[in-house]
Amino acid sequence: MSGRKLTPLGKLKKSARIQIYVLAALYAAMCAVSLVMLIYYNTVGDPYKRTANCINTALAVWLPFVAERILRHRFSFFQHLVYAFIMLTSCVIGSVFYVFETWGPYDKLAHGFSGYLLMIFILGLFAFFIKDFDKINAPVLIMFMFAFSLGTACAWEVIEFLFDWLLGHNGQGHVPDEVLAKIAEQGYTGIRANLEKLKYVGVLDTDTDMACHALGSLVFSVHFLVHRISGRDLLMGAMIRDAGAKDMNEPYEIPASDDAKTPADGTL
Repeated sequence: MSGRKLTPLGKLKKSARIQIYVLAALYAAMCAVSLVMLIYYNTVGDPYKRTANCINTALAVWLPFVAERILRHRFSFFQHLVYAFIMLTSCVIGSVFYVFETWGPYDKLAHGFSGYLLMIFILGLFAFFIKDFDKINAPVLIMFMFAFSLGTACAWEVIEFLFDWLLGHNGQGHVPDEVLAKIAEQGYTGIRANLEKLKYVGVLDTDTDMACHALGSLVFSVHFLVHRISGRDLLMGAMIRDAGAKDMNEPYEIPASDDAKTPADGTL
């Protein structure tokens, strides 16, 4: 990776540049919505404690572009769209607009779909960076991709725990008012009170969130395994071929026939 360079935007094919502009606009829109809601929530006193969620979402939407600079490799348009969909459904709709808290089934649906979609993104990384990807034993690949996906689910729950502890959120669940009253009677405030509250939060929400994510990733794993065993494309082959994202990374060379039609002085 040390010898790899990110191709300048101006040297890419026009269609690839347009796709990158579209993605930038999409990420910018989600970022703008998060910042607008941040201003709104703080104007009304932030009753649902959405400040941190809005800030995190506004920053997280740009992570693919940051990763591309680090890896010196652009993701494909499809991979970007997968990430954007996860951000839209989980972070913007679920967290910024508080739908996770107001409609219970949405939380589980989002975790399930994210489990499948995230595996597409992971597949792209593995297919591009692992040499002879198609020759590696399918169960071994599935094991590592599945573990990678579950690791992100774990990280999400840890972040929820930290937000609940340090910021007083309720991502891991709510406790009865009488429990909150007892905590207040003991004189606990701030993060100490938040920590005491977490002692009374059940693990059902966390367990079911991770189970739904695992189920989505498992469905993808079966999809991948069937593709390998049957030898059929089943869209999985297309996603693997898409991992290289050639249009997004390779300089566009004008065909010789086009050069021949253009006079040396550049006039038409």
